[in-house]
Amino acid sequence: MYFIQGADQKEYGPVSAEQLRQWIAENRLNRFSAARSEGEATWKTLGDFPEFAEALGLPAPVPVAPPAPTAPPSPLAPTAPPAAPAPQPTSYFIQGADQKEYGPIAADQLRQWITENRLNRFSPARAEGEATWKTLGDLPEFADLLGGPAPIAMPTATATSPTRPASSQGGWASPSAPSGSGLRSAPGISETVVDEKLRIPAIGILTTGAVGTMLSFYGLVSGLSENARQEIPPGMPPEFERMFKAYLAFAEAYVVPLNALALVLSLLSLLAGVRMLQRKSYGLVMAGVILATIPCVSPCCCLGLPFGIWALVVLSNTEVKAAFR
Repeated sequence: MYFIQGADQKEYGPVSAEQLRQWIAENRLNRFSAARSEGEATWKTLGDFPEFAEALGLPAPVPVAPPAPTAPPSPLAPTAPPAAPAPQPTSYFIQGADQKEYGPIAADQLRQWITENRLNRFSPARAEGEATWKTLGDLPEFADLLGGPAPIAMPTATATSPTRPASSQGGWASPSAPSGSGLRSAPGISETVVDEKLRIPAIGILTTGAVGTMLSFYGLVSGLSENARQEIPPGMPPEFERMFKAYLAFAEAYVVPLNALALVLSLLSLLAGVRMLQRKSYGLVMAGVILATIPCVSPCCCLGLPFGIWALVVLSNTEVKAAFR
């Protein structure tokens, strides 16, 4: 059994090895995700566990033979001068939770992000000019900020999740706002991308609900007003006059309940648009979008049809649905 540390610095588990391999296959975890075995206190990355090397596409560890004993140096033999320290790289590249590469970034900027808790010792990084990805904890130039074992979540702040790790908070919208430690809420998509997908259809549904609310409220007030009753135009043929009277009788009987119903539906669509922008209440959002899509039920006739279809396509995406809270 194992424990996983999420991007929110909380501990989740215990989780079986089979479940971790499944999450690796679904790209929810990668070689840089923080983990520890049950009963151990030291945090590592999944790439440091040989049992997950095959799932992560890493070469199997090669056993290293113990070094052969060497004879002590002769006291008369000249000692070589100490080697000069290698120059430290000045720029680095960072891998975000969306598996994209950002950089080059100066070492001072990385230090600032570490102090702001935007990066941690498990964040993937590599020095400029190198091809091998490591974690920031493997780079000695940041040991003064990241030295020591990774912090273990306190019992009061520990959440258990038997089925899936917690969602990553934030995303890599730009190189100036990094976050995450390799644990992603959904494969291949960040919360910033989800917000971009939802923004336009959500604004369309919100606008449909707002326009429908104003129209239905005006119709409700007009239906309750005595001055709103229409008069029969003079000179109308008797046949048309009878039809017009029947229409006015029907309208006066049903104008108030129909506008009241339209007001309720409009408010529901308006709330659905707001919740869609907030990524909350997935069921309520789906109900409001469906109502805005049906022309005969929509609070604003056909205005919500294109935005409703657009929203339904976006909301049916599994990754978008998983991003709702």
